[in-house]
Amino acid sequence: MTKSRPRLFCKFHDTPSHPKSYPSAKPCSNCKKVAYCSIQCQKRDWDAHVFDCKSPTISTAQYLLKAIRDRVLPTDPQTRVDWGFERAGGQRDILLALYIGLDIVYGMRNPNQTLRASQLRTWRETGTLIEQIKAAYDAKTTAYPDGLSHCVVGHIFVYAWFVRNTWVLDLSLPSAGSPKPFPKQMLDSFTAYSGKDLAVGSWTPQRVMCAALCGKALHGLQPYPGLLERGWVEFGFCVARTSAEEMKVLEAYTTLFLDLRCPFETFAQAYEKGELFTLLKTYCVAPDLPHFEKVVSQVARGHESVWRLKEGLTANSTLIAAVVIDYGFVNCQTDAERGLLADAYKAMMVSRGFDAMELHDACVEGKIWDYACSILKMLSEEERKSLKKLMKKQSFLSFSPRFTVQSVHLFLICFSTVVLYSRITIYVAVILIMILIGKYSN
Repeated sequence: MTKSRPRLFCKFHDTPSHPKSYPSAKPCSNCKKVAYCSIQCQKRDWDAHVFDCKSPTISTAQYLLKAIRDRVLPTDPQTRVDWGFERAGGQRDILLALYIGLDIVYGMRNPNQTLRASQLRTWRETGTLIEQIKAAYDAKTTAYPDGLSHCVVGHIFVYAWFVRNTWVLDLSLPSAGSPKPFPKQMLDSFTAYSGKDLAVGSWTPQRVMCAALCGKALHGLQPYPGLLERGWVEFGFCVARTSAEEMKVLEAYTTLFLDLRCPFETFAQAYEKGELFTLLKTYCVAPDLPHFEKVVSQVARGHESVWRLKEGLTANSTLIAAVVIDYGFVNCQTDAERGLLADAYKAMMVSRGFDAMELHDACVEGKIWDYACSILKMLSEEERKSLKKLMKKQSFLSFSPRFTVQSVHLFLICFSTVVLYSRITIYVAVILIMILIGKYSN
């Protein structure tokens, strides 16, 4: 009797737009890591999957699309040249915002389609990229008779900048030289709005972060995730599950400053006191998103490490120590294991039914693997075995050799104290060590 093969699930089977019933999924013939139920689903995923598959070449258009979806500036040198980031100089952030807006308005103009790298590449190679961007932003709908540039908060400013600076993408036009750095533009906007100068007086890190948000919001832009810039977690952008929800958060702040002219001092004091949600609610702009109120109110005691996990994975940046320990990265011995674990968390975060605080609770209870099993439906036997080991809660002494070394150092320090002082200290030191080891072993 032959053993029946387990049914494979399409990568998009748990997304809202995917049909409930679909043909049996087939694995990618190249890497066997993911499965699709149709050629449409495979094409839909290719621009993302190409980075994990055994693809011989990755185009600069695919690097650009990844940067757009990850909300980070592209790092590939040729991509930065091909798509105008080198020419844009200090205004690269605005150009990235333009491309992000293009992705959004294209989806609104074509509800059943998503922007693909092949389209971007064709537009660039045929010299129609500028015209296609203008056509997408200028497209009129019943809801937006003045053009889709009005549907994305702040992109009226971004699109207006692009119309004045098409030389960034048109190599036949002379470069405008070194444009005014965008951070300086935000600083000037903040100073004009608040009447305050960041260079004068003593500013706390919280006040500087509030000023940066205000300056960006006045231009319709938001903080980006990552270690180089604060605010993505602190101001609640991290709770968004989709780009549309992220825009809701941004809209709350841009409306607060641009339309309602909330005084900066009022805003900063509300944030410092943990009363930012109350302020947004008073101005009737508080976004109705799960966990938003809790996140923007956690000023004094800090945020759960799950939000820093999401931030680090979204920005593809270095994870902070708390995340490394809490979510199993400390158990990884190789880059392959770290990549597998990171990909698993990324897949969870875009899956239907995922809740960041449920993952946090699972982490606290030492049940990350159980929670992952409830979210991730399509894992190979090898992946399940590896992830179960990596997500397992370890004892203090079994994290890795470096923790064992640290424990030895701790013991030596305590022993030295014993020698220097008295026998009483021996018992105190031993008790402290036992308590510490017991705490991390439970």
